[in-house]
Amino acid sequence: MKMLQTQNQQKLGIHFVMFQHGWAQLQFHLNEEKYLIDLSDVFDPFEDLMSWLADISSNRLPTQIKINEEGFISLLHIDKYDDKQIQFSIQNAENNEIFMKIICCQAAFAQQFRAEFIRFFQEDFDPNHWGNRSFDSDEDNVYCDLKNIVLTHYQVKNT
Repeated sequence: MKMLQTQNQQKLGIHFVMFQHGWAQLQFHLNEEKYLIDLSDVFDPFEDLMSWLADISSNRLPTQIKINEEGFISLLHIDKYDDKQIQFSIQNAENNEIFMKIICCQAAFAQQFRAEFIRFFQEDFDPNHWGNRSFDSDEDNVYCDLKNIVLTHYQVKNT
């Protein structure tokens, strides 16, 4: 996993993991610590994550996204810090408890998040495990469309 250097020499890694039965995970690694956000197909976050990333890349800040983990809501928030840097925080959306807060390069954060998002959809995302549904074919599986939407949006070949 590629690590992003933060303002105070910490290293941030971003990683998506695919599980089964409608679950995936978004992992943030900060030095030796990890913050894990469970992603559920019941509250599918992927299109919202694409919009959030577009806001970051287009400098439409501040921006935030709430991710419903089926009982717990995480808030990913980004504020402008200076001309080139952002302040990124992960917090509890209900009581604003902050779990992680860093300052890093805006362009590098957006690039790393986008690269990992694309890698996940190219290599790991399995539409047949995104939800407790069985489909007779990929044409019937609406989550194959999600994979195609993400990869088309970033102009990447579907492998």
